[in-house]
Amino acid sequence: MKDEKRRGIARGVAEEYAPQPISSYLMYGIVGASLAGLGLYAFAVFYDVDLIAYPVWIVAALVATFFASMVLRMVRSRRHRAAHRHEYDKL
Repeated sequence: MKDEKRRGIARGVAEEYAPQPISSYLMYGIVGASLAGLGLYAFAVFYDVDLIAYPVWIVAALVATFFASMVLRMVRSRRHRAAHRHEYDKL
C-alpha cells in the first residue's frame, strides 16, 4: 500500500475517536477564559457576590483557566498524534 494512501486511511480512522483540534492555542485560551468569566458572573449573580471586591482572585481564576485551556489543546493534539501513529502502524 502506498505511504500516502496508508497515511490518509490512518488519519481518517484516528479522526473518529481522537479528532485533531482545529483551533489554535490562543483561541482555546480565549474561549476558556471567556467561559470561566461567564461562569464567575453567573455565580456572582446567583449568590449576590460583589466581584469587584475580589479583583486579584478573579484575574487569577481567569489566567489559570486560560492556561488550563491551552494545556487541554496540547493534550488533545498529543492524543490525536498517538492515535494516528497507532492506526498507521496497524495498517
